Amino acid sequence: MSCNPQRGVQLMKPTLEDLPWTYDSPLSLVAQKPLKALEYSYKACLQQQTDDSNLPTEVELWCIRCKECSKFTEHTGLYMDKSPRWALGYSRPLYVERQITCLRCADRREGRTSRVVPKDETIPSIGTSVLTRFQQHFGHFQDVIKTKLLDNWPVSSREPRYNENTTDDDQSMEDKINVNLN
Repeated sequence: MSCNPQRGVQLMKPTLEDLPWTYDSPLSLVAQKPLKALEYSYKACLQQQTDDSNLPTEVELWCIRCKECSKFTEHTGLYMDKSPRWALGYSRPLYVERQITCLRCADRREGRTSRVVPKDETIPSIGTSVLTRFQQHFGHFQDVIKTKLLDNWPVSSREPRYNENTTDDDQSMEDKINVNLN
């Protein structure tokens, strides 16, 4: 507000210097967009990377449907995660799956892509949405408790998730059922 109407609108701020304040402009109060995949929502469930960790520092990934025919860039093959993320865990840390687009799936399945998982079947993984829900339910516990819970948490399936709108190798689910029944 202004004390002198001829000078126009003037900003007023508190006289106490330690009192927090902000301009009343709507632009100054706009929230920033959340991080992609809401990484902040499960970050508390991630292990801190240390040099003495016995976890792999690189993980080979492939599309859960295409396997060795996966396509991530101009070439077909594997994707190398050079900075893998690991969920808390003592006996069985879980690899946190990346959300990477398999170009072969995107072409063959009308834009829908499949999950990308570790090629090595001995590396258990967990999806970011599952880890986010875990953090929502158990985030108030100490890390020791969350770690024990995650050690026994079910791992992500290594099988593609099907529904009636999903096709694989251009064959409908109904056709696959009919073939299996005959």
